[in-house]
Amino acid sequence: MIAGMDDHELLEAMDRADEAFLAEMTRRTPGGQVRRQDGLLLAIGADPSPVIVNTILPIEPAVEPGGIERAVAVYTDVGHDVCIWTRDHVDAYLEPALAASGFKAVLKLPGMVLRARLPDAEPPAGVTLRRVESGADLERWVTANLTGFSSDDVDRAALRSAFSTLDSLVGGPIAGFYAEADGRPVAAAMVFVDETVGVGVVGWVGTVPEYRGRGIGSAVTRVSTNAGFDLGASLLSLQSSPMGFSIYEKLGYRTVAGYKIWFPAG
Repeated sequence: MIAGMDDHELLEAMDRADEAFLAEMTRRTPGGQVRRQDGLLLAIGADPSPVIVNTILPIEPAVEPGGIERAVAVYTDVGHDVCIWTRDHVDAYLEPALAASGFKAVLKLPGMVLRARLPDAEPPAGVTLRRVESGADLERWVTANLTGFSSDDVDRAALRSAFSTLDSLVGGPIAGFYAEADGRPVAAAMVFVDETVGVGVVGWVGTVPEYRGRGIGSAVTRVSTNAGFDLGASLLSLQSSPMGFSIYEKLGYRTVAGYKIWFPAG
């Protein structure tokens, strides 16, 4: 754990970092809006997709179901779909109300942490790691994740919207990295650091399907993780997909929490 923090304080720090990450990414999206009401953070993107760019996140320990209904209405009014993220360690009491309102927990994600910088390592043979610094770099980062992270057209629309300008991955507490092989971008990841709590968040990790199993996803995760420590984090966190879990565990990340992503059923 972060020096001096007990388990409860660690989870609170992770919660605050997730809130700051979602808010910062939304602010960096052209047309994005961030609202806070009824103990919730409302990230409202420019694209109507419910994937990441339109997210309701509880940020207080006691949220009334009526607050969720009012938040959903905000998205309905602007013609956007929405997803709701819940934290197993705080928000389990909301689950019956979410189910009764027509939401279904579609994804269950372990929350993992790493407490020390990883040893630097060379990427796999034939692979080059690059930091996003230019518009051309951004396009290559997005290209890698259009198939590496995204699974359908809705995901791809969300990705394009969230990373439409260089500001989305460059400047301040954010950095993006991608891997090239055979002359093309084949994997990508990014990191954000919430300096107020000293926790970094690694996200949007993806590898093009035909390049999986070669250590490339591990390489972009490693460089993004270490960039987080270099940006001032004392601890790095992430929410793992089933596909990425073994990669993160081998790097040294350990599960300390659980999260669910709820979408409207049907």
